[in-house]
Amino acid sequence: MLSPVAPQSEAARGECHRCRARSDHERRNERQHSAAGRVRGERAVTKNDIAPTAYAGLHRDIADVLTSTRAAAARSVNALMTATYWQIGRRIVEFEQGGEGRAAYGEALIRRLGADLSQRFGRGFGWRNLAQMRAFYLAWPAEQIVPTPSANSAARAVSGVPMRAVLEPAALAQAFRLPLYGS
Repeated sequence: MLSPVAPQSEAARGECHRCRARSDHERRNERQHSAAGRVRGERAVTKNDIAPTAYAGLHRDIADVLTSTRAAAARSVNALMTATYWQIGRRIVEFEQGGEGRAAYGEALIRRLGADLSQRFGRGFGWRNLAQMRAFYLAWPAEQIVPTPSANSAARAVSGVPMRAVLEPAALAQAFRLPLYGS
């Protein structure tokens, strides 16, 4: 009578306890190595392989480009938002007062506009902010807005430029220029 043969252990058969078969284990190892960007027998490029001074220069140059671009974008957005708030204030004053002193229904108008604009555009357009935009327009009437020297000389070169063109957001953004950051 034949005696039963004791089963061999996984390690004795050359199998991984996770994979249950040697070929599956080898495939898993190959996937791990290729996922790390390596081909069997080759070494992956590491941070230490890059020349430190060359890398530092590249990193600094890219960081400078990003920093200056972000600052320029912020200045542009700030200038345009300033011009936009002035325009909103102007429209409120012209609607509620016809350009004259405060109308009796002015506060009710601003509160209603604040509720409607906040619902549509979110934060920043509540009645308090609208009241400040109105006050901003009244503090800086169109006659006091002086364009930058370059815009002023260009306006002189073109005859008959209507005042409305000077009050457009792009022209107002030029008039309400913000100082350069870090300059």
